Amino acid sequence: MRIIIPTRGRVNKQRTVSVVPRELLSRTTLVCPQQEQRRLARLDDDIEVVAQPDANMRIAAKRAWIVQFGLDRGYEKILMLDDDLVFSTRKGPDVKGLRKIRGKELISEFQRIEDKLGSEFPHVGFGSRYHNNHESGGWKIPGKMGCALGHYLPIVAREVRSNCARTFV
Repeated sequence: MRIIIPTRGRVNKQRTVSVVPRELLSRTTLVCPQQEQRRLARLDDDIEVVAQPDANMRIAAKRAWIVQFGLDRGYEKILMLDDDLVFSTRKGPDVKGLRKIRGKELISEFQRIEDKLGSEFPHVGFGSRYHNNHESGGWKIPGKMGCALGHYLPIVAREVRSNCARTFV
């Protein structure tokens, strides 16, 4: 599964990159405006940095372009993450409180997303922290996802259409 982080205007504040485990950085791509590409490439030699086709792309168009980019590259599964994330997990199985996690502790969480993605579940993600303390743990169907979007590209690229004004081919 490829991890793709759309970013803009945060060359010196890549919060998500700072918490992604080192072991997953070689599977990580930052997508940014051309003028930020060189500076972002200096973050880490393991991270791929790709310039988006239009410097003024809004996020909906950028997400649509990333889906097509992933499909063109032959990726079957992608996890698209916002560039300003921190991650949390439950303090225990029957506890509604959360604690922050980062680095190696995220590997198993990312693996759960990758394992779930497929023809049965072509769109999965992590729950939002907001009001999560009122939810029980485990998988939730359906649920709103916004900051961490897992896509099974053979289905998502064919069935989902963005409502963005521009299409990139």
